[in-house]
Amino acid sequence: MIKNFILVLKRFKTSAVLNIAGLSVALAAFTAIMIQVHYEYSFDSCHPHADRIYTVSMLRNGEPTNILPRAFADAVVASSSHIKDATILTPIDEWMGNVYVSTGYGTYEKGFNEPFETCYRGITQIFGFEFTEGDPDCLKDPEKVIIPQSMARRMFGSEPATGKPLHLKEYVWTKGHKDLTVGGVYKDFPGNTQIKNVIYTEIDASQKDDWMSQNYLLYLLFDADGEAAAFEENFNRTFDFSPLNSDSKISISLTNLRDIYFEQTGFRVGNENTARILFAIALLVIIIAAINYMNFSIALTPMRIRSLNTQKILGSSTAELRFSLLGEAVVMAFISWLFALFIVIFSVNGNLLSFFDADMHLENNIPIVLVTGAIALLTGLAAGLYPAFYSTTFQPALVLNGNFGLSPTGRKLRTFLIGFQYIISICLIISAIFMQKQNRFLQNYNQGFDKEQIAIVQLSNKMYWGSKNLYINQLKEYSGIEDVAFSKQKLGASDGYTGYMFRYKETEFGGYTLEVSDNFISVMRIPVIEGRNFMPSDTVGGKIAFVLNKYLQKEIGVTAGEPIEMTAWSVPLCNVAGIAGDVKFTSLRQGEDRILFLFGSPAALPVSYVRLKAGTNLFDAM
Repeated sequence: MIKNFILVLKRFKTSAVLNIAGLSVALAAFTAIMIQVHYEYSFDSCHPHADRIYTVSMLRNGEPTNILPRAFADAVVASSSHIKDATILTPIDEWMGNVYVSTGYGTYEKGFNEPFETCYRGITQIFGFEFTEGDPDCLKDPEKVIIPQSMARRMFGSEPATGKPLHLKEYVWTKGHKDLTVGGVYKDFPGNTQIKNVIYTEIDASQKDDWMSQNYLLYLLFDADGEAAAFEENFNRTFDFSPLNSDSKISISLTNLRDIYFEQTGFRVGNENTARILFAIALLVIIIAAINYMNFSIALTPMRIRSLNTQKILGSSTAELRFSLLGEAVVMAFISWLFALFIVIFSVNGNLLSFFDADMHLENNIPIVLVTGAIALLTGLAAGLYPAFYSTTFQPALVLNGNFGLSPTGRKLRTFLIGFQYIISICLIISAIFMQKQNRFLQNYNQGFDKEQIAIVQLSNKMYWGSKNLYINQLKEYSGIEDVAFSKQKLGASDGYTGYMFRYKETEFGGYTLEVSDNFISVMRIPVIEGRNFMPSDTVGGKIAFVLNKYLQKEIGVTAGEPIEMTAWSVPLCNVAGIAGDVKFTSLRQGEDRILFLFGSPAALPVSYVRLKAGTNLFDAM
């Protein structure tokens, strides 16, 4: 059979090369896409109690938010004995960010800029942290932290990390400014989970009795399956929401951890339609490759009938010949699969698959690799079945005396396969055109500000308070830099931002409250269509001023120059200086956003926006 296979490869070189090349590329594409699809659909499935973990959303007149006041979050936790454990977390990318810490002392001190998160001690039980060293319950000590294994290696090399000090070089919100000790090291979580590989430590008493400031995500672990629905119904029916000091109708809604990725906002989120489209593309690609493979095999049948029947005359049985033909097809498919794996490996090493979120290394995706191998073998088997049976059904003497082509049935089958192949190919081409048009729409969408000549630089809070003016002045010494503005959060980097509640006349409303410097709107080229921009005098006497976007202005009916009440900070009269055009800092899937630019915040505004002059060489300026 091996000799016969080699002879076939030599005799039909073009067919063999095209067969292997086509199937290899298709299997490689299928493998890569299915790794990403599996990554999407298995989001948060790495946690052993995922089916019993829920996050809590607060609904004000039906409008949901995942960001809760701490006092309310604690009240939710205390309301049921069926809640086994709970933790609060801040939306880390926007609230906490990285913190500068150091290890060692004196000449041995090394600095690191690392993500930091404060939480309740129950986080390790809820999400099933696996510890490689230290005490899993060390967060009971507020002076201890836990760090991921990758960070421990980066900080301490091969030495044990437990017991080593971490010196906080800047103030950490909800923790202060102090030295902490590594109490444990946990195994890194995979990329497809809401839980980040960061430094965790127990939160201090900040905002413990605050029912107004919404800063925390809440995760609950129930003691049994099916408890969440009953808890939600009972809580909404019996809980006294009056401490929230709101005229809105308030309720809560629970979402299971596995459903957050496709259903919620304010977390790491994906789009299930995109995942389905990816799966459909992978399926169509492999179907086209399988049909192509079958077409080649069927097309070669008339040329092989004489050879096969000669073997019959020389003593080969029909069963042996069929088995040999099926073996050829399966071996060809197996070789294609091996080439496909090399293509994926080469693409990963060459950084050609970086547009995927998933870890594309094959050693970390063995189940997907085995599935594609099984599909390759099934493809070979399916492609070899018809030629194997058709080409061995003729009488040997008849074949040796004449020339044979495909039967009418065989020609119809091949015509159908080719036609079906064309249909799928044309559908994929049309889909690609739509995707290209969608990409062009996204790239050219007017977000309401000019982002082309803006460089963003993240400062530490210490740098902002101590060196802001020096920073601005030295930047402006470069002729290509026009101005520098500041904000509290990195706008455009998230699908959710800090939200507060306000009241205009009798109307209570909320919205993304973007704390900015007085020149932010002008630096970002956001048009003010009514009223005026911020002025330094707006904050005299500790006052606060706002510029609202047009969408929010239309919704509540406020006009420039009127006051609004900021209920969260108990500031009764805040001047609405102006109305800006609609701007978009979140995903287009979310529709219109209510946006309030706030000037006069007492907080640090560490994210700087450097406006470069038109015509400036971008790389020189950077």
